Amino acid sequence: MPAATAAALAQHFEVLVPDDPEDLDRLVVDHGQRIRGIATAGKARLDRALLQRLPALEIVACYSAGLDNIDTDALAERGIALTNSSVALADEVADLAITPIVMARRRLVAADAHIRSGAWAASAFLLRRSVRGERLGVLGLGYIASGIARRADAMGMHPRYCTRRPVRSALTLVIRMPTRSPTTATFLSSPVRAERATVPSQCGRSGDDGAGKYPRQYRPRGNH
Repeated sequence: MPAATAAALAQHFEVLVPDDPEDLDRLVVDHGQRIRGIATAGKARLDRALLQRLPALEIVACYSAGLDNIDTDALAERGIALTNSSVALADEVADLAITPIVMARRRLVAADAHIRSGAWAASAFLLRRSVRGERLGVLGLGYIASGIARRADAMGMHPRYCTRRPVRSALTLVIRMPTRSPTTATFLSSPVRAERATVPSQCGRSGDDGAGKYPRQYRPRGNH
């Protein structure tokens, strides 16, 4: 836990900060009966066995987006609140996800080197194609991916999403890729951890669901 975070919490609570897994076990043995909350970056494993040793637990606050190491079912069964930073950080992460797409397509790093080296005085740097009109494949459609899709749409791209099941939300500007891997997407964005970024079998060619039809809530705007 960052020192600033621990200091802020210490103004209102008694804070116990383990130095390593063995220290965590010691803290649970000594204080488990009265621990009411856990603040975590999501890296430490909070499984059912550990949570059962914390009978007074009321909340788990994860100050990152990932919940992979937290047994969410065990928390739900006991009515323990769980929070993370997905909503707070979604726009910032979406900005950073869109940026390298534009940079790669426009070759902005190479253009910067061209200017800094002084080569611009002897030769022009050829303009590259815009991202406008290109398809963007997005793995998942959570807070971050939705932000990426909205930005892509605003830039004139045609976002497509891929999930294990259709997503019912107000975001109707993207359509689902249901059958095969997104081979026709010019760009692919995966707002998940790299080792978990496997493409589900339901993913498919952008705009091809086998029947040429989509449920109304997933129909894209215009002729995408």
